[in-house]
Amino acid sequence: DPVTTPHILAILEREGVVATFFLVGNRAELYPQLVRSIAAGGHELGHHTFTHPRLDQMEAGQIRAELVQTTRVLKRVARKRVRWFRPPSGGFTETVLAMAHRAGLRTVFWSVDSRDWEGHPPDIVYQRVAAGVAPGLSSSCTARPELPEASGPPPRPCRISLPSSGPKAINR
Repeated sequence: DPVTTPHILAILEREGVVATFFLVGNRAELYPQLVRSIAAGGHELGHHTFTHPRLDQMEAGQIRAELVQTTRVLKRVARKRVRWFRPPSGGFTETVLAMAHRAGLRTVFWSVDSRDWEGHPPDIVYQRVAAGVAPGLSSSCTARPELPEASGPPPRPCRISLPSSGPKAINR
């Protein structure tokens, strides 16, 4: 999203945080400079299909097309290898996992769903993540430009205090 992503990138840079951005291929194709800005900031690019469909409801040929199209777009636009794949809505089958693996992608999910895409106020999203995060868990936050409620103010930074043995940001 060309409106919120620059704000997110600025916050991450200010806080010294590197993140993984799971990108939808058709959006990456629309905003190639934004994808390059994400990569230039040292952030990792993740694969989130081409059109954001429910892969667990699709035939093998359709799944393959989603994976191939997005891989091509991200390689062409960012000139970086994409290693991570997150199926939209967490929907997967053994076929989805096998095809992603054959494409050289490692499939990841999330442990805490912020449900920020539902349009809740930032304080509610923060409380949901803070209540669910613990050592070894990850959270998923989104910037969904296709949803009308996503047109609100840019996100604010937040920090969730955890014990020193708590989670660390990883991009490996």
